[in-house]
Amino acid sequence: MSPAAHGQAPVVTATPPSRIEARLIERYELLSPDSGTVHIRREVTVTTPATEYYFSPIYSGSIATVERITDRATGEKLFFDIVRADSAREVGVQGGDSTQEYIRIPLARPVPPRAWRACASRASNKT
Repeated sequence: MSPAAHGQAPVVTATPPSRIEARLIERYELLSPDSGTVHIRREVTVTTPATEYYFSPIYSGSIATVERITDRATGEKLFFDIVRADSAREVGVQGGDSTQEYIRIPLARPVPPRAWRACASRASNKT
């Protein structure tokens, strides 16, 4: 007989959820046409409890340079690194092929239950 039949809650095993953006706002500014560079401003709100990182995809064939990433609540500078798809998939990021690269941004604090964390970034992509 199942645990639910005895008045007990069933045991559910789940894989870690991928991150959820409650809001993603991006602004693209084309710099000098001959430079092949786009300046990107991005604001992200992450809502999945216990999430510690946000992964921002780097467009295939482009070179990403990050000027600044900050925690929206404190203004604190957040550090980052560039990782491949396999590292992102280990923590639940879905999609992208094996050559996909991401900017991995550690949030200032893990996302608590029923709350959110936000970060903002300024970056440039050159093709």
